[in-house]
Amino acid sequence: MRAGRLRGAAAGIAGVIALLGATVAVAPAAWAKEGKHQEQHQRDHHAGADLTVSTQGHDSATCGSEDHACRTIGQAVKNASPGDEISVRKGTYAESVTIDKKLELTSDGAVIDAFGHINGIALTKDASWSEVRGFKIINAIGEGLVSTANTGVEISWNTIENNNQGGTVPPKQATTYPLCTPQGPIPGDCGEGLHLDGTVKARVEHNVVRDNVGGMLISDDAASSHDNWIAHNLVKDNKLDCGITMPSHSTHTVHDNVIAYNTSTGNGAAGVLIAASGPGDNDYNNTIKGNRIWGNGEGGVMMHAHAPGQTMDGNKVIDNWIGTNNSMGDMDSGDMQTTGIIVFSAVVPVNGTVIHDNTIVNNHFGIWLSKIVNSSQVDDNAFHNVVVPVQQ
Repeated sequence: MRAGRLRGAAAGIAGVIALLGATVAVAPAAWAKEGKHQEQHQRDHHAGADLTVSTQGHDSATCGSEDHACRTIGQAVKNASPGDEISVRKGTYAESVTIDKKLELTSDGAVIDAFGHINGIALTKDASWSEVRGFKIINAIGEGLVSTANTGVEISWNTIENNNQGGTVPPKQATTYPLCTPQGPIPGDCGEGLHLDGTVKARVEHNVVRDNVGGMLISDDAASSHDNWIAHNLVKDNKLDCGITMPSHSTHTVHDNVIAYNTSTGNGAAGVLIAASGPGDNDYNNTIKGNRIWGNGEGGVMMHAHAPGQTMDGNKVIDNWIGTNNSMGDMDSGDMQTTGIIVFSAVVPVNGTVIHDNTIVNNHFGIWLSKIVNSSQVDDNAFHNVVVPVQQ
């Protein structure tokens, strides 16, 4: 395991197309309906006042109008009432923003430079049904954007880049942030670029998350994380950790999340990881579908269970395109060959895993399974230039 994935266990679409070239996946119409279905859980759209932020503005207790813009995003948040929209004009804002009420925070490319701060944007438990759209967030010690113990937030069309600065070796920014604590020779991941912690019914769409220690993290440290929709994101070149990680770190659980139509490539560990850490941790009924995953240091899709009393049942991996992965090998499973999908359990049987209708190309192993993984629903996958389609 790399970069502390299991701590408990020892901007716009044009930019995305330019980065991916012809590899951008198109979501089938039937799946697109699922995203629309989830919209019913989202907040009512903007019905409050508008506030403006500009690098030419001036902070005061009354700033925020078009002709009296605030200079900092933090001051506008302070002045806003729940339900307001804050529009941030282009420019660079050297600050950390905490959203502690329901707000729409939007921009068309403003940069939040969080150098010296733990986060670029932090959504607290009181920020349920807020929206963050259209920012570039860089240089945070920890997460560029973190959402903690809330419901229904929408995070879209952002670029989250070059964060986790407290977790590099040697560290670029000194820190006492707990998530940056190394584990032996492995640097701490500092929470990765974008972190949903104890978050429910979030929509995370059309973001570019690149060049952080790790990409996206959906965890249960603060509370259970479930029913989140993570779709149409580019997660690229997060060199020390996974692209998209769903680990259970506590008994709160991570479950019923959907990871769909994303591209995960060039990351240091797995393209997409579902994992349970200590005894009693649970990570179940998640769905990984329609993604394009290749060029990652560990398995394209990996599931890891490590201890007694865990549940990692009912996860689904369907209709993904998976190229060459596991170039660095998976030390936990002992699979050191290039591999598309790895399902590993050290102790507990794993049941109800569905691996169906995936296309896996250019690997030694197509699918690698531990002996105690029930493989009855591993079927109808297509393999091209794969030496061993299914290894168990």
